Amino acid sequence: MAQTDLVAVWLGSLDGETWWEAEADEPTYSASLMKLPIATAAQRRHERGELDLDAEVRVHDDFDSVVAGQRYVLDRDDDQDEATWDEVARGDTRTSLRELRRRALVMSGNLATNLLLEAVGIDEVTAVLADAGCSDRTRVVRG
Repeated sequence: MAQTDLVAVWLGSLDGETWWEAEADEPTYSASLMKLPIATAAQRRHERGELDLDAEVRVHDDFDSVVAGQRYVLDRDDDQDEATWDEVARGDTRTSLRELRRRALVMSGNLATNLLLEAVGIDEVTAVLADAGCSDRTRVVRG
């Protein structure tokens, strides 16, 4: 059974010395914590000339799953970003990756985050996490 009331905390220095922790080794769902490495991955790919943040992508609510050949659909009720969902409702709407990145961070938009991740790719996000010194237990996965 998934634990929904877990609060995991690690406080320490940049060299890894732990000052205080509570449940720090317990696996947790990253929720909004994954948005920053995705946004960072988008910026890195943009700076390398691999991704144009001003390019517009189609706004949709269904995505490839980690289960091969399957898709999953996000739920508007699990999101705070009304603007991106309004675009889904209008149909065949396009929005820039830069705007989706802003909505992912500022509005904590789940749909915007998934659209950005779709364009950036999990491999780049994994590289950002590794470069930040995260353990291999820290992962961003789909569906």
